[in-house]
Amino acid sequence: MVLAGTWNKIKSRELGMINEVADGIYSIDVEMWTPEYTSVYLVVGDRIALIETGLSTSSDKILEGIRYLGFRYEDIDFIIVTHIHLDHAGGAGVVARELPSAKIVVHKDGAKHLIDPSRLVLSAAKALGELSQAYGLDKIVPITESRVEPVDEGDIIDLGYRKLDVFWTPGHAPHHICLYDDRSNGIFTGDAVGIYYPHEDMLKPTTPPPDFDAEVAIETIDRLKKVKAEVLFFSHFGPNRDVTRVLESGTKEINRWEKETWQLLKEQDIAYAVGKLTAELNEELPSCPRWINEQLAPMMVSGYLSYFKRKGLLE
Repeated sequence: MVLAGTWNKIKSRELGMINEVADGIYSIDVEMWTPEYTSVYLVVGDRIALIETGLSTSSDKILEGIRYLGFRYEDIDFIIVTHIHLDHAGGAGVVARELPSAKIVVHKDGAKHLIDPSRLVLSAAKALGELSQAYGLDKIVPITESRVEPVDEGDIIDLGYRKLDVFWTPGHAPHHICLYDDRSNGIFTGDAVGIYYPHEDMLKPTTPPPDFDAEVAIETIDRLKKVKAEVLFFSHFGPNRDVTRVLESGTKEINRWEKETWQLLKEQDIAYAVGKLTAELNEELPSCPRWINEQLAPMMVSGYLSYFKRKGLLE
């Protein structure tokens, strides 16, 4: 299937690629678990920002991409993470060690976890169990407090002839931000809208416990609609220029999965709901390795379960 946006392929590697996805914006596939699943972006103005860092095991791909594009490590002025979940910020400390001039930008409520990631690592280890190694927990390192720059709604990251506006976009996580680039008229969505699967041209919600809030996530998407952007830059995965349709899909999928999960939990138990959603994902997303879908489905069910309990719908 042809993507809903034109990619200018710069470099094909054995397992991945670097693409110019808009004027001065480069996507680097960090090949997290599988190709074409996790993007980080290099945004070039008079100053340069790296958006997202992937897992702690993603640094080699990022650094390789920076070098390939002709930049020195000291040329990078900002490392920005949309939120502190491991697949977006787990590599922040590792990458920061190699990019000595960069300030690390994160929502104010997530800053403490980059400075001291011990609680984050501990809670992730308990939740992930045997999957901890796949998430690179043993390689996560702290970032010196003086290098961390907390931001909030309305802040602007000045790259010279282009600027990134910070939007506070909770729902997926309470410390989530999106970034609007005025030069491309594009939004870096993180996980606020969902996971985009380019081969199927399909969007799926990502609903991690304990903080996922379906109602707030939909409010966030409604707010992003008002920006009238021309392109969405997904962390999972890549750009999409069919903005109106994709944002509408984000809302519909959150509502659909909420209703379906609620019904499955009423019929039987969590294991039953997970099994049903896993089978649905495997059928709808043949390009995605089954073990990823098998990991995603329990997270989605657990996220909705936490949400239902907070709403007083379940004990």
